[in-house]
Amino acid sequence: MDDIEGGVLLIGATMIILPAFAVTVLAVMLIYRKRRLQHLSEIGLMNKKFHTDLLQTRLDVQQRTLEYIGNEIHDFVGNRLSLALIYTQSIPEDQGDVRDQIENVIHEALATVKSLSKLKLESVDGDLEDLIRNEVDKLRVIGHLTIRFESSLEGLKCSSAVINYFVLRILQEFLHNSITHSSCSQINMHLKEYQDCVELYAEDDGIGFLLNEKRNDLRKGIGLNTMKKRAELINARFELVSAPGRGTSMRLSIPEKQLKV
Repeated sequence: MDDIEGGVLLIGATMIILPAFAVTVLAVMLIYRKRRLQHLSEIGLMNKKFHTDLLQTRLDVQQRTLEYIGNEIHDFVGNRLSLALIYTQSIPEDQGDVRDQIENVIHEALATVKSLSKLKLESVDGDLEDLIRNEVDKLRVIGHLTIRFESSLEGLKCSSAVINYFVLRILQEFLHNSITHSSCSQINMHLKEYQDCVELYAEDDGIGFLLNEKRNDLRKGIGLNTMKKRAELINARFELVSAPGRGTSMRLSIPEKQLKV
């Protein structure tokens, strides 16, 4: 009888302990999962901050480099030209016409040096849509080229100076290649929201080319590689499509979370 009662007690105790143990294990797993998700979220925020700081550092380095080059142009080339202008005073008076011509050339060179010494990154503050429209307006002076731009962002604003900088440089490179190399007569562009991304699409009706063909045009090849690298820097997806006789198109997809970087 005692054995039966002991067995019953053991079974009862087991039925109580096992659920309690299961609940404890489940609670521990939930706590672990919550902490793991929190940890991953913190890592994500740290990576985002690191990526943002890296982009800003690149822009700062570019700006300092341009300022250094500008100062060197002003201090060395400007001073040499000023000295040359003084030397022209020693030219005999009977060669006044020659002296005037030399002085005019030097004055033009000094004006150019003064302009170049103010090198700096173009301001990219403002809304991306407005910046693209300004870029389009600059190109509309080309008489033989029709360029269209539409936007359907429906109130979404893209005002990150860092993102604006890289997107504009990618677009400018595409437009430059289209105008210079494709013999196109029309360029269409569209800015829209698509699957949690802001998508910039551009296409021309030019002669196109084979993407996998080794390019003799080194400048253009470098430009295409630069577009890809700039897209990678802002975690954007870049796609270029082209074929002989079918024009060239570009698609740049920027995750919406990047727009506030």
